[in-house]
Formats: sequence, structure tokens, C-alpha cells
Amino acid sequence: MSNELLMHPMTFSDNLPILTNESRIVDLSMNFRHSILFGLLIFSACRGPDSVGSEPNTPDAQADMRPLDAASLPVDKGQATWPFKWSVPDVHSLDVRQSEKLTQKISKKLKQLCSKTGLLKSSTTDDFKAKWVRVSSTKDVHDRIRTRTYSVDESELELAAFNARWRAMRGDFLSLTRCKVKVFETLIGLRGQGAWLKADLFIEGIYGDGQRYSLRGQLGIVSDIASNRFRGLRLIRAKHRTTIRTDFENVTQHVGAIMARSQESQAIFKKQLDSGLVQTVGGLSVIDWNADGRDDLMAWDTRRLLQIFVNDGQAGFNSVTRLIPAEAVGLHMVLLDLNSDGQHDLVSSQLVGCEAGEAWFGLYQQKSDGFKSLGKRLKFKTDCNGFRARRYQHIATSDVDGDGDLDIFFAGFAAISSSRNRGNVYQTNGGLENLLFLNRGQHRYREVARAGGFAGEDQTYVGKFFDMDEDGDDDLLTVNDFGVNRTYENLGRGRFREMHTPGLSDNGQSMGVSVVDVDGDQTLDVYISNMYSYAGNRIVPLVQKDFKPDTYKTLFGLTQGNTYYKKAQNGFKDHAREMGLAHAGWAWGQAVFDIENDGDLDIYVANGNATHSDARAPDY
Repeated sequence: MSNELLMHPMTFSDNLPILTNESRIVDLSMNFRHSILFGLLIFSACRGPDSVGSEPNTPDAQADMRPLDAASLPVDKGQATWPFKWSVPDVHSLDVRQSEKLTQKISKKLKQLCSKTGLLKSSTTDDFKAKWVRVSSTKDVHDRIRTRTYSVDESELELAAFNARWRAMRGDFLSLTRCKVKVFETLIGLRGQGAWLKADLFIEGIYGDGQRYSLRGQLGIVSDIASNRFRGLRLIRAKHRTTIRTDFENVTQHVGAIMARSQESQAIFKKQLDSGLVQTVGGLSVIDWNADGRDDLMAWDTRRLLQIFVNDGQAGFNSVTRLIPAEAVGLHMVLLDLNSDGQHDLVSSQLVGCEAGEAWFGLYQQKSDGFKSLGKRLKFKTDCNGFRARRYQHIATSDVDGDGDLDIFFAGFAAISSSRNRGNVYQTNGGLENLLFLNRGQHRYREVARAGGFAGEDQTYVGKFFDMDEDGDDDLLTVNDFGVNRTYENLGRGRFREMHTPGLSDNGQSMGVSVVDVDGDQTLDVYISNMYSYAGNRIVPLVQKDFKPDTYKTLFGLTQGNTYYKKAQNGFKDHAREMGLAHAGWAWGQAVFDIENDGDLDIYVANGNATHSDARAPDY
């Protein structure tokens, strides 16, 4: 997905850049390279200072609530003058701009924990104190992974003791592959003297013996604003994981599963990734291309290349290319038997032609030497102007009318041009219409979504058919970016009507969905990929007073990450946080499978954007 960053027209006296990408709240990084805020929150950065909690009404008390300029506070060689306490104050400032400026400063200082020495040096006050953790449990998983869980130890440490324990926990790495500290809460006391922050900690590395190490934890930070130093730091909890031996090894090069890109194309692709011009470039699926019982691979680059990797049965693959025209390769490609004749059919989400007010998707039938085009079978009426720029993001199939043939749903996202130069979008109605083609047999199809009134105007990322109301037929869930997800009840004969399903109809700014019995209780669960936002977690609670309760609940919900719904008495209920499934970063999608071959299902979440080709450069 192309993420174009637009500079919001509102500017600030301190030159704090606020970048917007449609309606998304995502991570405000240390250097603000790809900081993104909702337009609904932008105005809050210009608010006057305020506080949350009990608010005194006297003029003197109100004056005391104004955050002070750090330069006006006394500083004596790192000695703070205000009473220290670990707990967050009941009343704190609501000044978003001040909070974000402080977050940026503290985040830079926290990078010392990721330095080669890993030591806090000149960033602490004279009376700095720390709290550490103690081991609460150790567990070996299948002789492959050793997990050590820590909980807080209330005894206090001085700086030297903290640095020693931090170094010991961090370990001696042959290479440190990842170290990040991400602040998700910043609260400033009434007079702007002290601040209380919480941050997630991520460390990964490789020991000299090849074992992989990871540490995930949560830090609590007490900061003195006047001296811009840490006054207290505690490790609230942590989980240390050592991979004794890995189950996966990258063998792509060895088995010949390499995409056939020219050096010029690869260089352009690399430049796009490194510069943050991330694109949804295609996908990968497992098929049986030649019906020999072996798993083959189908991979594609949108509007560039469709490639089949045929399993040779000897731990290698033979590549087959030039199967369909490059301009016919869509964001999503599906290989299946649409008319029960024993031959594969290939469906592309790319519109390949438009004439006289009718556009059509790519549809092909497999032959011994490749694919044969079936022409304009998947056609519908539309304006042909700019038809190639329209993005249909996903294809879903089901026999929705019960006639024995698979019907085809196309998830309409947006025209590429329509997502540019547009203001912030909280809940868009400017997406492409979804399309549903009923299969009447012999490759004859009729589009019914628009006439049936359930095409919608959302920016749909994924459509998923399953029996939501347990009446024996497949209903439809559409997972939408920049708006609420929607559920549609199957009325039979290809007719649907929208229904509100608590939980599943939430606004999640979603991009992926899996429907599967994750916990083995014989009922289908729904796992949806959204975005966990550090910036949103910091900012949204500070502007709660400015929104109606329902609006605030929705906004805060958009910051909380992925959702895991189980069937409830009335709709579906989210259990992601209690199951540890919510916090998965900027999530695009997931795969559910038994990674460990231990008989239960695991979830692999694809998240983030792009890793820079230079390991020393920041990722996007």
C-alpha cells in the first residue's frame, strides 16, 4: 500500500512537524520521519494547557495548573527540588504539544540503553533511583525456546547497580539486531516540574554460539523537566526468550525460488523501500500447479510479473514466467476451479480493459503451456475514465446462492489518484464499490452487489465469507481501512443486507482478517489486523474532554492494535488484550497455522513497513 505523507497545513511556532496520512494514528517516531496523526487530533496540539482530574476553581489554583517553562525552574547540577514519587499524579497537564516535545527528548536519551555500552551516564539526576525485576518463572518450550519471565522487585537501586544489572540482562551479543524503546504514555505534573512516562522495550540479538535472544519489557520513567534528566527508572516487567535452536532457515536462494526481476527493476524497488515509498507489490500462495500432489508456489508483482515455482520433488523449484500480460497482474491473484471441470482458472483483481462503459477483470483458464484469456466474462458497467488506476484489493469466493458454483467477491479500495492530496479521513465514504459476481455456470457471471444495495463506499481491504449467524449459509464480513468494518447477512439467491454485529462492526482501520477456530473450542474466531499506535496511546487520553464518550471510545480503540473476537450472546466480544494478541505493531495481515507442530494453532502477524537495506539506517 502506498503511504504518501502529506504535510498538514497547520504549523507550530516550535517547528514540531505533524505529518498526516489520511486518518491514521501511527507511531510518532523519534525523528518524526513517518509520524502520522488524525486530523481530529491535530487541533489538540495547539490547545492551551489544561489538566485531568480534580480541577480547583480558584484563580490562584488555576494559575498553579499552568505548566512552567523549564528555563524558569531551579537547576543545581542535576539535583531536582520537587518531592519524588513513583506513582503518576492524580492531576496532570493536558497540553499535547508540551507532552510530545518531552516525549521526543526523553526518547533520544533512552537510546543510551541501546548503545554499545548500554549505560545511562549523564542523563540522571544526583538522586536517581531505579527498581529492577526478579525472575518469576522459567519455561522450556519443546527444547527449542527457553522463556524467562520477570516481575517487579520493589527494592531500590542506585545508578551503578542499575547499569550493572541492565548490562547483565542485555547480555553480550555477537550482533545486536534490534533495540528500541517506544514511549506510549507521557503525563506531566501540574507545574511542569516532573513527568511520568511508560515505554515498551524491545531487544533482539545473536550470541556467539548462534543462539538468538529477545527481551520484551515495559519501563516506567520519572523525569525532571528542568534538568531534562531521569530521576527514576524501573523495569516494570520483562520476558526474556532464548532460542536454543531455530525451526526455520532461509533457503530461498538454494531452492531457486527467486523472483525474476531485472537488475534495473530490483534497484528501483530497493530505492522505493529505502525512501519510504512503500507499495503493496503483490503476494504469494501455495498451489498444485501440475496436479502432481506436490506443493508449488505462485508469486506476483502487481502489474509486473506472475511467476510459478514448480516443485521438482528434489528440494528445488523450476520457474515458469510470462504466463499472462504484465498489466493484467493484480494486487490479488486466485487460482481455483470455478466451473468444476477439473481445470484451474486464474482470477485477477486488476481491471484489464474498459470499453463503451463496461470494464472487466482478468479471467484465465489454465492450459498445458500457461493460461488462456477468457475475455470479458467478469464485466460490469462503469465509467472507463482512469479505470486502470482503480485498486481492487482482495478476492473472496463462496457459493453464496447455494447452486454449487463458486461466486466471486472483489474488495473495492480506491482509485490511486483519489487517495492523494486529500485531507484527514476519519471515516471515509469515498472508496470503490465492492462487487459480487454470481456464477451461473459455464463461465457466465452477473454482478449483483450494486443492484442489491450492499456494494458500499468503504475502502475495503479484505472480504471474508463465513456463517456469522449460524443459519447454514455464508454471510459477508468486509474489513475496511479508514472506517468501520461491516457485516452483511446472506438472504439467499445472491441477496445480502447490512446488519450491525457488535464487535465485528467496529472502526478498526483494518487490513487483514482470519476466521478460524484458534482456541479449539469448536467455534469460529475472528482475528483482525489493525494498528497499534504509540502516538495515539499518548495523545488520545489527553484530549478525552473534547469528544463525546462514544467518539472517544472509538478513537482510543483505534490505537489499541489487533482484535480477537469470539462469539458472544450478542454479536462478538474482543479478547485480544487478555490473550496477548493485540499489540502487534502496524499490522497488515496474518497467517494462522501450527508453527511448532504441537497440535494447536499459532498466529504469525506481518507488520511494519520496510527494513532499510543499510543496517545502520533507520527503518521506515
